[in-house]
Order: sequence, then C-alpha cells, then structure tokens
Amino acid sequence: MQTASLQSLSLHGPASAPQVLSSLAGDAGGRSEFVVGAENRGLARLVDRLVQGAADPSAVAGLHPVLLVGPTGSGKTELTRRIAHQYRASREPGAVLTLTASDLRRGLAEASRAQDAAAFREQLGSAELLVIDDVQRLAISESAQHELCGVIDAMAGRGGLLIGAASGQLAYCQGIAARLRSRFCAGLTLEIAPLGVDARVALLQSAARQQGRSMTAAAARLLADRLPPEPRRLLGVVQELAGQTAGVIDRNAAEAYAAARLHSEPALADIIRTVARYYKVPVKLLTSGVRRQAVVTARSVAIYLARQLTSLSYQRIGAGLGGRDHSTVMHNFKRVEQSLAQDPRLAAAVADLSRLLSTT
Repeated sequence: MQTASLQSLSLHGPASAPQVLSSLAGDAGGRSEFVVGAENRGLARLVDRLVQGAADPSAVAGLHPVLLVGPTGSGKTELTRRIAHQYRASREPGAVLTLTASDLRRGLAEASRAQDAAAFREQLGSAELLVIDDVQRLAISESAQHELCGVIDAMAGRGGLLIGAASGQLAYCQGIAARLRSRFCAGLTLEIAPLGVDARVALLQSAARQQGRSMTAAAARLLADRLPPEPRRLLGVVQELAGQTAGVIDRNAAEAYAAARLHSEPALADIIRTVARYYKVPVKLLTSGVRRQAVVTARSVAIYLARQLTSLSYQRIGAGLGGRDHSTVMHNFKRVEQSLAQDPRLAAAVADLSRLLSTT
C-alpha cells in the first residue's frame, strides 16, 4: 500500500511558500489559479505527474488507483475536475469520465433495469481516466462496490487511471467492503492537510484577483486568522466582500465583515443547549466525560454544528465542551461528517438542528 501524507512528497523550491499550480490554470469554468501551501507540498508534485500523464501515460504508471482524502470543502472535487479537463483536451470523447458515487449507483441501477449492465461496465472499464467523487458514499451499495472493483481491475489491465476522492480514509468508513479497500490500497492514497495560515492568505488574495479586486496582505491575514479554514468557505467570503467593496479590500473592510459575521453566528452555548434539548440530554452531560452512546452522539453533533455554523476553532469548541483537546474535537467532527452520507437519521437531525439554529 502506498499511503502517504501530501507532506511526504517533496516540492522544488522553497518549502515554506504557498504554491500556485500553473499546470492547472485556465480550466474552463474554473478559477485560473489553484493554491496549495507548504502543509500540502506534495500535492504539486502529484498534480505535475498526473498532468504529465495526459500526454505521456507512462508518467502515471503504478499510481492506479489514486485516492485523495480530505474533508468537505478541502478542494478535492475542484482538483479532480481540473485534472480531468487536462485529459479531455487530448482525448477522444468518452475517454475521460467524471462521476459521483451517486451517479455510479444510479447508472448501474438503470443499466441493470435495461439489462445492459455489461455495456455500462465496459464503458467505465475502458476509460483512460475515470474520476469518482465521494467514494465513501458507496458504503450503502454492496453491488456498486463490487462493480467498481471490477472496473478498477479492468482499467489496470488496460493502463487506465482511476482517481477517487473521499472525505475520510476508507479503512474507517463503515460499509466499505474489504475488497474495495484493498483495491485502493494497491494504488496511492494521499491525505490533504488543512490549509495553513500562509496558504489561506494566498488563497484569499488569489480569489480576490479572480473577482477583479485586490486584497491587502493585512486584510487577508485578518480573515485567515478569524474565519473557518475550509477553502470553499473562504472563497465564498471573497465573493461576498467583492460584492460589497468597489476597489481594494483593505483591513477595515475585512474587520467590518468579520465582525458582522461573528455577530450573526449562533453562540457555542446556544448550539450546546439546542442540541441537548433536541436529544433530551442534560447540558452538563455534554460538557462532561460521560461516554454513554446517546451523550457521545449529541456531543459529536454539537461539535459538527459548531464547526459548520461558526468561525470557532477546534480549540475554542473543545474549551466550551469541558476542555476537550483539539485532536478529540477534530476526530468527532470528521466522524459525523463521514457518517452523514450513510446515516439518514443523523443527516435529518443535523438538518433539523441547523434550521433551528438559523432562526434563533
């Protein structure tokens, strides 16, 4: 198994400077710059190799299948979409396919009803590049996992490349069969680390340029320090600021935006009380060390909502929940995030609570 952190692959040039991946520039319909930081310095090396594979398949020999692992909003989908764009530029129609796990399940079901499953399987297996997003969502379909194993094997025999994206390691994803995990273990699995402050500053300034604005370093630093680190959310912030600011986005504009955002967020104490009431669990148990399943579930949901609905760091959330450490809070957040696709009851509870908190 080739499992690596993106940090373990070296980059040419300064390891401390955020990198703009020019090899992914100019994707139709996408931003013209893609930024990675030193914490993900191996990502640029991998992208260069994948892009080289568009012209020279030998450049990606031995990588199949590739799995990119990172939380929602970390840029996995955007990255794989741009790589697919590079391949399509020099391929026949149909040689590059991009699907979500839901697309795969639905396509297999429709093909089976039409008694055409073999043709659908052949279409996937003969692709030169197949991208599948949200691989963890295949956990609810054993038949789709079985078919994907066959597709991975067929592509390996033909020299094709599959790139998957998942919100967590498949080894810890309940419902993913051992045979599918083993297929991905035979390729290259890379974890995308959260963007560091310097990378977030670079991303904010890059996104401002794409909106026809400029953002001062002081403004970008303030926003990077105070707002949630997920790239998708930072890009949304820039879009909002660009709509509010005619010229340069300076520190004053950033300060006003951050203050207004913080004012509109639910307080952590309100989130804890609302979740406790919803699950009929005393607040004092959520902030205690009690490990009963009902309490653990409610506590984990409170952590997830606090990260999704506020700008609080893992450390601040942990402090508000009885002094829990950063790694424990992060683990609980990721566990809920990965479970949402597989647990309809949990997904409904999170949706209900989000609505309740948005109206308080």
